[in-house]
Amino acid sequence: MIGIDALSQDTEVVVIHDGVRPFVTKAMIEESIHSAIRFGAVVVAMPVKETIKMAYPDGTVLKTLDRESLWQIQTPQTFQAGLIKEAYHRATEKGFIGTDDASLVEQLGVKVHILPGSYTNIKITTKEDLMLAHLFLKMKPLTEPDQTGRRGDR
Repeated sequence: MIGIDALSQDTEVVVIHDGVRPFVTKAMIEESIHSAIRFGAVVVAMPVKETIKMAYPDGTVLKTLDRESLWQIQTPQTFQAGLIKEAYHRATEKGFIGTDDASLVEQLGVKVHILPGSYTNIKITTKEDLMLAHLFLKMKPLTEPDQTGRRGDR
């Protein structure tokens, strides 16, 4: 919350990104900014591919969730500045600890919009993730072509 409170008064949009997601693209960031201006709150995400089960604490299955409505949320998560500031302050007042920044905004009753991400926009938290990241680096150019076809910064 210290970072949110440190924003200047003229900040319009806040982009929050996991430092452990190095494969984010410039296009994802730019689209999230444009969409946050339009909608207020957006997250980058991909449809869940695996079957997801809800389980009891003892490990027995309670039910299988409908994959058609499930999304794997990534970053960036982008918000109008006033909205994310309010979300953080309200969450602090209520003692609510969300799983991501968007969940704080959801607690305000504000709709969060989903933008298409990429299955390569992985979060590197395990040794297996790191191995996958190395594979992506070997297979994919380090930069993306811009509209002129020249390679530029991510």
